[in-house]
Amino acid sequence: MQLNQRNLGALAKHVQISDYPRYSRAPDSCNMRICHIGVGGFHRAHQANYLHQLLQQGGGQGWGIYGIALMPNDLSLYSAMQTQDKLYSLWELEGEEREVRIIGSIIEFVNAINDREPAISAISHPDTRIVSLTITEKGYCLDASGELDLTHPDITQDIALPEKPTSAIGLIVRALMRRRDQDLPPVTVMSCDNLIANGEQARKAIIGLARAIDTDLAAWIQAHVSFPLSMVDRITPRPKSSTCTQLANSVGIEDQCLLVCESWKQWILEDNFCNGRPAFERAGVTITDSVHLYEAMKVSMLNGGHSALSHIGILLSYQRVDEAASDPDLQQWLNGYMQEVEETLISLPGINFAEYRQSLISRFANSAIEDSLFRLAEDSSSKFQQCLLEPLRKRFHKKEPCPYIAAAITIWIIFLDSISDQDELLCEYKDSNTTRLLKLASETKASNDPTIFLVDILNLEGECLDYFAAQVNAVLTGINNDICSLRSWIREFNLAKTSSPIKNAP
Repeated sequence: MQLNQRNLGALAKHVQISDYPRYSRAPDSCNMRICHIGVGGFHRAHQANYLHQLLQQGGGQGWGIYGIALMPNDLSLYSAMQTQDKLYSLWELEGEEREVRIIGSIIEFVNAINDREPAISAISHPDTRIVSLTITEKGYCLDASGELDLTHPDITQDIALPEKPTSAIGLIVRALMRRRDQDLPPVTVMSCDNLIANGEQARKAIIGLARAIDTDLAAWIQAHVSFPLSMVDRITPRPKSSTCTQLANSVGIEDQCLLVCESWKQWILEDNFCNGRPAFERAGVTITDSVHLYEAMKVSMLNGGHSALSHIGILLSYQRVDEAASDPDLQQWLNGYMQEVEETLISLPGINFAEYRQSLISRFANSAIEDSLFRLAEDSSSKFQQCLLEPLRKRFHKKEPCPYIAAAITIWIIFLDSISDQDELLCEYKDSNTTRLLKLASETKASNDPTIFLVDILNLEGECLDYFAAQVNAVLTGINNDICSLRSWIREFNLAKTSSPIKNAP
């Protein structure tokens, strides 16, 4: 049976479907819109699911999501969602357990792939209160200093032809200009991307482009538009088509938009909205002024743990995250890495870091989530800068060693050197800096001196560079002496750090 609004009642009777929309989905019942740019798997498993749960409780009446398709690769999802009345099934998987929800919080899906006007009209509509984003870091078009890159091809085009925007940032700026010109209230721009200080990054990009087009518009945005910070978390892998077919067949459903995720989810959100918001807290969202502290926890422990596991897992011939995270030696490795960065964090109310650490390891080892280690290893050059540098600097200032952080970087260097002559693995590895990384990794292995790599890739300098380079060099020497038996080295390394607590390590 095809998933659509007409068949929803019949499908809802299936014993395995635990949740389905019991609220009105008619567009005319939605007078408080969230226009979302970047309707991918994460948005549908996270923000759309939170709003669905709020609507299920009878809260959030009048709120609904208007998805916006901007990129050519959005077309297949857009077309499939149209045939299904914007409904899709969300499968929360935990080992052998599964919970199936049919999500209906996306009320409309706007096609702006070839013509941006439908999206501009949607965002500038009087009923729109929030514009949310999951466009990845690249979508913000920022340079290395964190400011808008005015030389970015999409941005130069948006400046030249602001009425025909190319980028998501240009689209929002154009819609905000129309709202201002029509004397409509401002909207909140809510970034839900996995970026440090994501609201601030959205603010810099949007005001930066507005300033290049119309300084008065930039001043209006700065005075009226709000950019809340948020921290989001839910592992949502790209499911294999065969997995989707198998799951759909198990309940007799035809769903071209089926989505798989873990049962865990978290959303930390700053209450900084200029034109109203849904009562997200009723659906489990944590509303706080301390988003940055939760963000530091998640980035350093989850994101850092993912990156630390990816390279060592691949070197041990694993392909999937759950397989690597179920290895007792790698579980101990992850535990040590996370404990090391955990010691640099500020305490949070209601958060037990040790329990959070163990929950992360359990989540990584969830056999139902078929996530790839190579996916985790993507863009390591930027990921390590985000998740590793801050804990490293904090430990340096306290004159505390960081053996696991040093080992994670060393193993990354060894991994890069190992794939340089393996075409199949090299094709799987994705990083915007791959050519430079491979060259520096080879030179580091040959010289046994990581200094140039650390300067060039991690931008370390001064005493912090010397401090960290010595620790990386020690690990590199140790692994080089035992490269044929990496597992033996891991066991000895774990044993040494367990018997000699990190804080007191020589």
